[in-house]
Amino acid sequence: MVRWTVDVEKDWGGRTQGTLGLKYGLPKILSLFNDFGVKGLFFVSTELLRDHRKDIEAIKKEGHEIGSHGHFHVVYGQPTRAQQDYEISKAMIESLTGNKYPRFRAPKFSFDNGDVYANRKNHTGLLRYMWGLDKLREIIYLHPFDIVDAHQDAPNLFCRAWYSRPRMAYKTLCDLLSKA
Repeated sequence: MVRWTVDVEKDWGGRTQGTLGLKYGLPKILSLFNDFGVKGLFFVSTELLRDHRKDIEAIKKEGHEIGSHGHFHVVYGQPTRAQQDYEISKAMIESLTGNKYPRFRAPKFSFDNGDVYANRKNHTGLLRYMWGLDKLREIIYLHPFDIVDAHQDAPNLFCRAWYSRPRMAYKTLCDLLSKA
């Protein structure tokens, strides 16, 4: 059984303040999940709630679970700072969903709290799979920005190359959903 997760954060893996992924990618993902009867777990960076609350509420309205992806989508060097960031996010998720114990996945899997979703070894990244760098595992994760055609505005060469095939990422997502 495959579990689907989505990291909802600012564009380019949180490297910029852009939100094209929320505007264009998130509705596509929600539509595809609906078409295939998939319920996912959406890890939300709660800093987005200030300006994009309706987008996050749309996830809840569709019946998906909402978990914490930290507040600021920052990789902290100290576990205590990561825990504090999580606590901020957890309180906001609880207020939004009523769930007192939301799932947690730190940005870039940088803080393992023992949850199955916090450890990279359990996951297949959509883009990593598409590029042939990952084999299929029990949890598949993607980002709304993965399927948005805006790579020309990439903040650096890595992002320009890594996110350069949104149509292929969308097709890969569709193919994986059809096999699930």
